[in-house]
Amino acid sequence: FCPSCFECVAPEAPAADAYATRGAAIVPAVNQVQFHVGMGVDPGGIASYCARRGVLLQAYSPLGDGRTRELITGPLVTRIGRENGKSGVQTALKYVQQLGYGLVTKS
Repeated sequence: FCPSCFECVAPEAPAADAYATRGAAIVPAVNQVQFHVGMGVDPGGIASYCARRGVLLQAYSPLGDGRTRELITGPLVTRIGRENGKSGVQTALKYVQQLGYGLVTKS
């Protein structure tokens, strides 16, 4: 599931259990969504939705989409990194990892 189609599987949606409604017999093991520092711990409720169903949330683009360097050299990650002897990149990746989400970076 992606964040844009979350409303079809949200608990308050008419078809709350999308797996049964769509006739799916296999629950996905991983849900890959864009996630990074600044989005909050549970953006749109997707993380808690996955956790309730035993689906691993995997964050792609944890360092951004290449159009901005805010998640690499921005003031927030730079300050936190400096306080801990780490770079902004290390800080941004550690944030996602500490939440227990899988990571996939772009090249």
